[in-house]
Amino acid sequence: MIKDNLIICNPHTDVNYDRVCDNCKTELPITDYIQKNIVEDIAEDNSKVKVSGNMLNNTVLKTSIINKNDAVKLAKKYMPTLTSGDVLCAYDITMLSNSMEYQVGDFNQEVMVNISNLDLEINDTVAFLHIIDEETYEIIPIDEIYENEINFKATRFSPYILIYVDTYTVTFNGNQNYKIFDTKGNKIISG
Repeated sequence: MIKDNLIICNPHTDVNYDRVCDNCKTELPITDYIQKNIVEDIAEDNSKVKVSGNMLNNTVLKTSIINKNDAVKLAKKYMPTLTSGDVLCAYDITMLSNSMEYQVGDFNQEVMVNISNLDLEINDTVAFLHIIDEETYEIIPIDEIYENEINFKATRFSPYILIYVDTYTVTFNGNQNYKIFDTKGNKIISG
């Protein structure tokens, strides 16, 4: 006996990637969407952005350079104490599948990002200022840095601004006292 409201479709269609077939309303497994892949794009400054890991089928990477003045202005919106000397470079990175922008984190995935052919002299501690939305940002540590290459992990893509960051060492003793030192060993504060 076949139910009247049963729709059988093959292959399933999910235009908006909500993991539900647009025709038969069957919930679709994540394995129908994700595959291990490497995608890359060459930016206007000839740096190469490569993303590897589990991502949606048919993923294309789109990378554009954010000019230095715009990057400084954007960075200062989130971190007002930054100076133009603190901003090294900036990228707007987008992942698309079937012409639709998506975030790998929406599919519980994390990818490795490699930016190479950088024309930078990095002589201090750097990190990425990642702009998440109009009010939210995060500081992404750099996993590996070489002379002209940077590696880091990501779950979301939008503007990434490479900045110099201060690093500190915090020491605590058993009496709930603390001391904070800069990277040169100078005491900044204690309590």
